[in-house]
Amino acid sequence: MIEKERLIVGVDDSNHAGDDRVKGEIDFATFSYRSSDAEIAKFPNRRNYQGFLDWISNEGRDYRFMLLKSNKFRHRLNNLIVAAPLLVEKFIEENHLLVESLEVYLDGILKLNEKAQLIHDLQKRTGIENIISKGFVKKQKVESNTIKRYLCPEVVYRADTGANMFFTKPFKELVSDPKYIGFL
Repeated sequence: MIEKERLIVGVDDSNHAGDDRVKGEIDFATFSYRSSDAEIAKFPNRRNYQGFLDWISNEGRDYRFMLLKSNKFRHRLNNLIVAAPLLVEKFIEENHLLVESLEVYLDGILKLNEKAQLIHDLQKRTGIENIISKGFVKKQKVESNTIKRYLCPEVVYRADTGANMFFTKPFKELVSDPKYIGFL
């Protein structure tokens, strides 16, 4: 087992539930051991695919993704609380990790009952007791105007870009990717 004091995770989806009957929705998680990737910062409201590829290629960062094809997920407001524990569990298993502290940051509002369910499911699947989770609404409103920037940890911003980028890939390429963990 490889011991890690802290694992930071960002989770987002492709926002295409039901748009593609073949692929379905892509739920995407980025993983980091770097404390700076958990700091809340401002990011532009545009996706930078090359920036994502550069970021993910650095040591201590990785990703996993899954497809949500079931109709029960197509109309669910927050499918990330179902997908996140599966993505985290698979990453920990594949990397033979023993993690002391887990931080899971999601795109979107995380209601109290959803947060409790997410933490419970993460603890059950990973055995980690020290878990922090929070949701981030990337577009912020000020005086009835929507500001075109993301305010979130970098792992969430990069998960957003990854989910969007991977949605553009053909289905066969997705399911043959070694970071693909399956579908619900």
